[in-house]
Amino acid sequence: MKNRILIALAIALAVSIAVESRAATNINDTNAYSYGANVGYMNWRADGANGVVLGRYITSGFIYGANIGWINMGDGTPDNGIQYSNASASDFGVNTIADPSVPGEYYLRGYAYGANVGWIHFENTGNPRIVLSNNRLRGYAYGANIGWINLDDLNVFVQANSIDPGADTDGDGLTDAWEYIYFGNLGMDGTGDPDGDGEDNLSEFRSNTIPTDITSVTRSARALNIATRLRVLTDENVLIGGFIISGSEPKRVIIRAIGPSIQAEGAPLPGRLIDPFLELYQQGNPDPVGTNNNWKETQQGEIEATGVAPSEDAESAIVRTLNPGNYTAVVSGVSGGVGIGLVEVYDLAAPQPAKLANIATRGFVDRGDNVMIGGFIIGGGLGTNSSGTARLLIRALGPSLGEAGVANALADPTLELVNSNGDTLASNNNWRDSQQAEIEATGIPPSNDLEAAIVRTVSAGLYTAIVRGVNDGTGVGLVEVYNLP
Repeated sequence: MKNRILIALAIALAVSIAVESRAATNINDTNAYSYGANVGYMNWRADGANGVVLGRYITSGFIYGANIGWINMGDGTPDNGIQYSNASASDFGVNTIADPSVPGEYYLRGYAYGANVGWIHFENTGNPRIVLSNNRLRGYAYGANIGWINLDDLNVFVQANSIDPGADTDGDGLTDAWEYIYFGNLGMDGTGDPDGDGEDNLSEFRSNTIPTDITSVTRSARALNIATRLRVLTDENVLIGGFIISGSEPKRVIIRAIGPSIQAEGAPLPGRLIDPFLELYQQGNPDPVGTNNNWKETQQGEIEATGVAPSEDAESAIVRTLNPGNYTAVVSGVSGGVGIGLVEVYDLAAPQPAKLANIATRGFVDRGDNVMIGGFIIGGGLGTNSSGTARLLIRALGPSLGEAGVANALADPTLELVNSNGDTLASNNNWRDSQQAEIEATGIPPSNDLEAAIVRTVSAGLYTAIVRGVNDGTGVGLVEVYNLP
């Protein structure tokens, strides 16, 4: 039956195979050749105007061989808006199909046609495919009249500069093929969230997740800066802020130690730390990566260029490009000074793949204004107008610090998550009281039943984690904010 279809299509096409200009080819201008022993070299860029376009769902355009003429890979307009059916003279071509068993590859499957050579098969036997790590073709195509065509060898191969996402005729940021696959029409736009997972259609498209499946989601928002405020004392009770640079790339950050400029209700906060001193350490290295007392004494130009320079000369700041790893910022008072201080870490290179993975801040949890306050900003994601969500685990620890040898540990912490409007989103005293299964599923539940934890998915915005002691208890506590998948 398949051969009958191909013969019929060949008759329909044999009259003419006009070369019409398509979208600009994305084939590399150097690595543009396949080779067949019976036909020689075949140029996938063709004449530059009509070359092949490798796309997310289909190919289109023309290959040219000096010995065989033009080969049509498809016209770029499949009848169903997604992929060629290869069942009619107007709807044939080579499709690209995501390989579910090898996520980093697309299959090439279907038929190309040349008036001088007939059909060229892209099928399982030769396993032609695109390797997405370098957009390079692998495998073989076959033509009954011309034999095998090698898409790559050590010296000659076909490579794309990029993979074309496809047409977006309604201009909503979602390609037509993607909309047809998941919705059957072009009636959706980027702002919709049909599965209610907090990531809109545009984010799901960019993340290559399924917009109608709540379990298929990538949390695209990220922590842009993290900050913790508490009363800075001396010795073991200074402010200790830990954070992680994740990913594989270095990240440029600014760490600030704030005291004199802390305000409450528009006035200087009573009991604030008058002269903070900042030290930055990397795990495994006893020597500091950097230290600073008054920020204008070193790196003034770099710090001012960040746009978040401290407002008081007595405050401290360090700008560094940090490799992935664990870091600790220690804030103390000059000459043993005490008072309410704030440590902050800002991401200065948000587009890079590395991100602030979590903050863990340890210090003395007091009463009233001197409780522990951990603030963080969730920056924009991949959705419309940079919308997106982040899934977080927030922990408040105390008893386990005592078990690890920390003196005067907070005996029974409570935890509250508050948004920028002052609304309490969640609260917890003993972590097993609520969300036990979710917290255990993270793999990092608190080790003591009296400690507190919250799992929450939040959208972009400003948030605060507040740690207090039950019945106004005081002691050394630890607040942590983890990004979860």
